[in-house]
Amino acid sequence: MPKAFECSSGSYEGTGAALVVTLGFKPNLLMIFNQEDGDTLGVFIDGMTDDTACVVTTAVAQDAADAITLSATGFALGTGAELNESGKTFKYVAIGGN
Repeated sequence: MPKAFECSSGSYEGTGAALVVTLGFKPNLLMIFNQEDGDTLGVFIDGMTDDTACVVTTAVAQDAADAITLSATGFALGTGAELNESGKTFKYVAIGGN
């Protein structure tokens, strides 16, 4: 019987360079927040255009560098500081299903 859904949570340290996080499954919903500053929440829902993300933050213009792309085994992040600031710790929750 197939799994109803998979869930993973964890953290990564921002690098400011493109970054790949391996989960072992493709998430349908991904939420990322800046643990250290507490000022950013990034959300990506499967079906959104690759290399996009909905970023909830203090007033700031849309930033294409804060892109998220889902893969069969996890997700990739762009170079933007909102979701990948160098030296900052980010927590994520990823939920996937078949």
